[in-house]
Amino acid sequence: MSNCTIGAKILSAGNEFLLFKNKDFRKKNFDDRLVIRNGVFAVEGTESWGDRSVDVDVFSGFSIAVNSSGLACCDSNVKMKPSAKNYDNLTQEIVEKCKSVDDAVNVVEKAVHAQPCSWGNIVVATKHEVATFQVADRVKVFRDPVQTMRTNHHIEEGRRPIVYDGAVGSIKRYEVARRLLEKVKEVDSVFDVLRSHEHGLNAFSICSHGTLTTVYGYVVHVKDNRVVFHVCRGNPCAGKFVALSLDFDDEESLRMAGQAYPSRRRPKIR
Repeated sequence: MSNCTIGAKILSAGNEFLLFKNKDFRKKNFDDRLVIRNGVFAVEGTESWGDRSVDVDVFSGFSIAVNSSGLACCDSNVKMKPSAKNYDNLTQEIVEKCKSVDDAVNVVEKAVHAQPCSWGNIVVATKHEVATFQVADRVKVFRDPVQTMRTNHHIEEGRRPIVYDGAVGSIKRYEVARRLLEKVKEVDSVFDVLRSHEHGLNAFSICSHGTLTTVYGYVVHVKDNRVVFHVCRGNPCAGKFVALSLDFDDEESLRMAGQAYPSRRRPKIR
């Protein structure tokens, strides 16, 4: 089982934005696997809900990533479909191929048309706009000039959302994230969103405790074409965010960022 709270906000049109994610797993301890290659800095996706991952973690696609064009994206689970393509692979395609939301629309629509995908939400952010892709049997795209957020359900106009796959507190977390993100005016305040315990120390809060635990928190911050990847291993309320400056033109700085990443797994650097 996997829960996530994801979102993005433009802080200064054409110049500064942030993208964030809390990743919640049934296991309380987890080590990310980082990928650094061809202008991409990414955390691999994890099929933590599959039987195969009880003893061995199964990785595919990207869970959160940013590229040298200043596009960032991340995803959250809605419903796993047997024999379907993992939506983490869509996130990987976006960050490897796209510079804009328009590019991402083309990539995702073609991919979902070509092969059935498990259902998920993907948030894409650039300095010009943000968007949510609701991936199901077809794709719905919600574009916004300022902000967007999602948890583990799809939003249908005029209908109460249906929560699949045992997602805990998805609607409550979404409502809190939407309200708190409205108040975010600079990057430091987004960390308070990821540390939120509005519904208590349980899996109904954005910072999840109990049956589902937040194993990592992330914030991608892009300003003046500078990229900083903030990451916290474990609950954001108790842990410390490490700021990793990413210079995609400097291989040594990317290597140093990989070495400083809080995980016992060695990063994959190419």
